[in-house]
Amino acid sequence: MMKSVCAFHSISVRKEDTRRFSCLVKIHVRVSCGNSMINSEHLCMGCMKEIGEVQQCPHCGFHADTMQMAPYLAVRTVVANRYLIGKLLEYNGDGATYIAWDINEKKPVTIREFLPDTLATRRVGEKEVSVLSGCELSYRECMADFVEL
Repeated sequence: MMKSVCAFHSISVRKEDTRRFSCLVKIHVRVSCGNSMINSEHLCMGCMKEIGEVQQCPHCGFHADTMQMAPYLAVRTVVANRYLIGKLLEYNGDGATYIAWDINEKKPVTIREFLPDTLATRRVGEKEVSVLSGCELSYRECMADFVEL
């Protein structure tokens, strides 16, 4: 069973007069029973299974030092003070899908981020999305469609 939730970060304006929009994500939560004692520091960011202190996951082979490609959220970024971002699962012109960990519920989730590559970008190491100059209206319209899905 899956349910969807949308979460936003804060919105701010940059000095160059380019709008900086929140990172819009749609969280797909797998409803299941899990171990509430799992320490998120000991999770594999590739499959969200507990691996202790080893650097390479014995379940999926993901290495703890793996970097996420730009402009996507870095591994171990926390979104909405609740979701620990893991490996980028897929991306296309409209956005990205990550595996993540729900810190409150202590279970894996899938997060779909709205990041249309023709309308916005993100600087390496930042969470906020910078909308390209002149694309603000299109970005808002596409974001409204994304939220409705």
